[in-house]
Amino acid sequence: MRKKCLVVEDVPMIRRIIEMMMGRFECEVSVASDGAMALSVCKVLVPDLILLDWAMPNMDGLTFVSELRRMQAGNKPKIVMCTVKSRSQHSSMAMAAGVDEYIEKPFNIEKLTEVLMRLGFC
Repeated sequence: MRKKCLVVEDVPMIRRIIEMMMGRFECEVSVASDGAMALSVCKVLVPDLILLDWAMPNMDGLTFVSELRRMQAGNKPKIVMCTVKSRSQHSSMAMAAGVDEYIEKPFNIEKLTEVLMRLGFC
């Protein structure tokens, strides 16, 4: 059974690049352009992994994580916060909200692979 990944990113070009990177891991990829849309997706299909932007319109990444973790199956997905916000200043806030890993943009496939291996996704 293929693992399911949700890419949540408001910038179409970045969303597409991350989606293409995830193609290497032979998983089923869904996309959402903001946290509100992602929450709707998660109510129907709970992914194994969520790659999540922090700053988005309608619902930001931290609000999404808080809402998701309150849902019945909300503890299932591993969440990687993908953001331009520096790790030193923001990762503890993200982890406290329920994020499993933190990766700074821009990142390459090698860095993403390293993070996904730590999570046991690949």
